Amino acid sequence: MVNIAGRYNEALRLKERFLPFNILGLQEIATKAVNKTTKDVASFRKLAEGGFNRTFLITMKDGMEVIARLPYPVAFPSRLAVASEVATLRLVKLYGVPVPNILDYSTTKENLAGVEYIIMDKAQGNELGVRWFSLPDLERAKLIGRLSKIEQILFSIPLPASGSIFYRKHLDASVPFKDIPGTEFCVGPSVEQRWWHDRQGQIEIQRGPC
Repeated sequence: MVNIAGRYNEALRLKERFLPFNILGLQEIATKAVNKTTKDVASFRKLAEGGFNRTFLITMKDGMEVIARLPYPVAFPSRLAVASEVATLRLVKLYGVPVPNILDYSTTKENLAGVEYIIMDKAQGNELGVRWFSLPDLERAKLIGRLSKIEQILFSIPLPASGSIFYRKHLDASVPFKDIPGTEFCVGPSVEQRWWHDRQGQIEIQRGPC
């Protein structure tokens, strides 16, 4: 019998995703972002676990839903990963791409939750994976057309280099970047995990912009 846990180093994989944080502190942050208090919270539950984030759904007594995304330790460097995700979502939103509104975020652990986080609106609608096979062919074709238009918008955004997108204010003065003309954003180092995972983050190399 093959030892699957040993092959994939289960102990290390679990360590990469072990994320202690202050639940009540996170609730306070999330409720403050929507002008409510923790007394307005009806439920707090884990929504999903992805490759790099753990996601929670916070539901208020009036039905409002808020998403909290916390990066795993494996999403190293988490400060840059959060900063880039925030900047990327806000940049593409300027071009009309339908993405959730970011209500609050922190690129450091110096906050009530004790972790980096992104607080955002919950996107309305049903998951495509759930609906896809029940959609009529014509509806699928229309959906693919809409997705193609979004992809066209993304490819039309004028980026001066290859790398990850940031607000200039989130990068230290020593970090190289190239401005995205006419915006407060820039292209900085890539936060792709292949450049940072395991001990690669300790190597002093140029990770962009290229």
